[in-house]
Amino acid sequence: MDMFELEKAPWLDVQVAAKVGENFGSIVGPDFQRNEKGDILIDPQTGLPQYDKSNHVLGNASWDWTGGAATTLTYKNLSLSALFDIKVGADLYPMSARAGYESGKSTETLAGREEWYKSEEQRQAAGIAKGSADWNPTGGFIAPGVIETTGMVPTGKMIFT
Repeated sequence: MDMFELEKAPWLDVQVAAKVGENFGSIVGPDFQRNEKGDILIDPQTGLPQYDKSNHVLGNASWDWTGGAATTLTYKNLSLSALFDIKVGADLYPMSARAGYESGKSTETLAGREEWYKSEEQRQAAGIAKGSADWNPTGGFIAPGVIETTGMVPTGKMIFT
């Protein structure tokens, strides 16, 4: 057994696990496919990032260190106590942020949306079927990353990724 599941969010395919060779409390789940340089690979058909569904360590849920301090101030019959608790260094997996990105409800997904809606209205007004090769939509979200290509271009020069 090289991994023991401690907690799981099955609706997101993410889990916190004890994994051999990793820190206790590793956040494990699917990640973007990347090239050798670490750039996210984009699907040329959809313009969306490509996913690798195998388990990858995405972070660590365990704190690097924790500490605390307590103090009490007393004057006559009056006491005032304070307790400070400090936790530093854990990674958080924001499930609500992921859901917002996937559903388009996050404000970060607004870029290009208005232009895409206008493009769709123009397509519908022109009577062109959705997905038709006769229509090139404009606008929409442009995912950061690269489209991996290999081979020759019309100029005869090699393309390297």
